[in-house]
Amino acid sequence: MKIIKTVIIGAAALTLVSAGNAFAIEGLKLSVQCSDVVLSWPSSDTNNQYFLVQYRPTLDPTNQWQTLASWLPADYGTNRTHFVHSGIVQGCVYSSMAMAPQGGEEFMLLLDDTEPEEKAPRFPLALRADGSSAAVPLNIYPPGFDLTGFLILDPQSGEWLSGDGYTTKSLDYVLESDGPGVPGDPGDPQEGGGITDPPDTGFYRVVQHGIRLLGITNGMTLSGTVTFPVEVGAESGTLVALSVREEGAPVGNSVNIAPFALPLHVVLDTTAMSNGVHQISGFASWSSGGDDGSGVGEDAESDIYTINVNNEITFPNWIEHYGELYDAVLITAQSAHTNADWYIDIYGSEAGYIGTFGGHTDDGDIYAWWDLIGPPPNFISYADQRYFDFVVTTEYDDGLAAQGSGPQPQAAGSSTSAPKRTYKQNDNWTSRGMWVVANQQAWEGSVGHDTLDMATDGFVQAAEINGLTVRPSHPYNEAFRIGYGEGIPESTRNSQWAALRAALYHQESRNFFYLGHGSPDGIGGSANTNRFIKATEIATMLHTIPAGQTNRHGYRFVFLYGCETASGTLPESFGIVHRENVPGIDYVNSGLTPGAFAGWNHKQSAGILSSTLLDNANYLIHFQEQWAGGIGVREALRRAKANYTDVGFINFNKMKVFGNWELSYWAYNR
Repeated sequence: MKIIKTVIIGAAALTLVSAGNAFAIEGLKLSVQCSDVVLSWPSSDTNNQYFLVQYRPTLDPTNQWQTLASWLPADYGTNRTHFVHSGIVQGCVYSSMAMAPQGGEEFMLLLDDTEPEEKAPRFPLALRADGSSAAVPLNIYPPGFDLTGFLILDPQSGEWLSGDGYTTKSLDYVLESDGPGVPGDPGDPQEGGGITDPPDTGFYRVVQHGIRLLGITNGMTLSGTVTFPVEVGAESGTLVALSVREEGAPVGNSVNIAPFALPLHVVLDTTAMSNGVHQISGFASWSSGGDDGSGVGEDAESDIYTINVNNEITFPNWIEHYGELYDAVLITAQSAHTNADWYIDIYGSEAGYIGTFGGHTDDGDIYAWWDLIGPPPNFISYADQRYFDFVVTTEYDDGLAAQGSGPQPQAAGSSTSAPKRTYKQNDNWTSRGMWVVANQQAWEGSVGHDTLDMATDGFVQAAEINGLTVRPSHPYNEAFRIGYGEGIPESTRNSQWAALRAALYHQESRNFFYLGHGSPDGIGGSANTNRFIKATEIATMLHTIPAGQTNRHGYRFVFLYGCETASGTLPESFGIVHRENVPGIDYVNSGLTPGAFAGWNHKQSAGILSSTLLDNANYLIHFQEQWAGGIGVREALRRAKANYTDVGFINFNKMKVFGNWELSYWAYNR
């Protein structure tokens, strides 16, 4: 019996997630030339694209993907890129196959060692009996697939046979029948129709390195909620976050952290953005999960696209909570027409329709606050409602055109928004906001590592001098240290992370500084959940997500000095508004305590070779000096970079502050 060789191509793949999780590179082709497998696919002719090509002999879980090329540049001067995997197939091939699969599906091409001049197919083909599809290799259909309504080509006899009553059984192409077989059909190996030798398999996957947003072009106008399919690829690490960003900050409520829904995509809510021109890009982050020194992963940014957002009514400054301190709720919106009358209908969670109030805008901005007292003549208080829904309506006459589309005559008309909800925030502090301070000893073996310890200790000393409790328990004037690496017993590391968890969720804790490994979806950098605190866990324990929980425990200030901590959902997990530069007056008119979240939106370098970068410690010390002097948190972070000469490696543009930029050290720490 002939030895059957197989070559399987995975058109695209998501690293460390199954191949079906990514969209394929369209127009991918596979051919086999003697012992070489030749892959080719469409690409840019300007050599500004890079690709990841990987191979594995089998799909056995113990058999890992082998990287054949990690940063393969697109072939210059042509619109197709080629890659040759030499010496992988034994014997010469009689044919090639072109494929343009969707959704990252894997296709198999069977080869054998017959002479090149033999043109008869050597693998079963499947064809829909109604003629609605072309013939394809039978094994693209998974085991157990019902072949009723298909015709099957027997490669031995060359005859097309009915697939009624048969299902695919396995990759050896033996068909399993619920009824009597037909002599000589593909399901009868005794008659020569089956292939019983186990195939010698090989799998390939090709994807553009980094991240691509599919379906977006420069200059396009976007409205409402838009879904972009995503293609991502990295040589190593686990994908942990996807988003659409503008100037390094997530926009349009687009942050998406693992686990991901399939097919892989990001959702951009343009009604959470201002009307007008935006420059956006896709962002992806991979974590190595290494609390034992296995690296920090990587991140990628897509090309930047210039788009125009155009919605009749948008909510770029919406706050989804109100009433923590007193009875007040803020309603903010933006009209696409700069000269318009506006009306806001109010609905209570239990009361239903309450009333309507209105006003006029000359610049498109709609800004109002309400004291929760209903209209005359009853003036009923609605402070007992769990949430309110607001419906905004605008009416406009001829005048300036909608924002973002340039001045031109605009016909009279009206627009009404979908309901926008905000929740009553029941967040009663039991005392002044206490501190949690910890630093991970991930750089213990580097020269100068103690400078990071001293910089972290400054947060402890400042708090305790002013009578605030700092958790977890720690030596005098020192921060809580978290051991790192296999040199520390695992039980010790686990107990230290357990102590940090207990401190974070203590009812008095409202301020948090952490230095160590981080990622968009948590802190700790470990694949072991005992030593990794996920953003979703924080949100669950603090009752911040979903919104509207009655036992909510929001934080006042959080500074996570770790990689990519500002690139995911950590701000809202701690109960802080995930938007830059929220004015203090918005908190006042919402009855809320201002809060701020600071973190990096990229991979921050901690050292060079065996030495710790002193710039990080210097930057933190300068920040503490500035912030303690009454400067707002964002300005203090800016001055810590701009006013000193010993912080040259710090890139302030990568430091993000969400919430209230004006928050000072003592402000609102009631």
